[in-house]
Amino acid sequence: MTRNILVTGSSTFFATRLIHELGRKGANVTAADSLFLSAGKMPNYTRRCVRLPMLATHPGKYLDAVLAELQAREYD
Repeated sequence: MTRNILVTGSSTFFATRLIHELGRKGANVTAADSLFLSAGKMPNYTRRCVRLPMLATHPGKYLDAVLAELQAREYD
């Protein structure tokens, strides 16, 4: 069974490694980050990319965006 996984902070080193490994194993990965482009959002391993507000400057908007994504799609 294919897993649907949301990974936030996709520009970080650890998230990028996690995304690559999950994608390589067949998971449907959605990469979410405040950056327009990041290594974790590369199309080889991600199904979708979501741009979030910056956590450091807009924590409430960041949380709202993450919750909206979790409600809009089914994640494991």
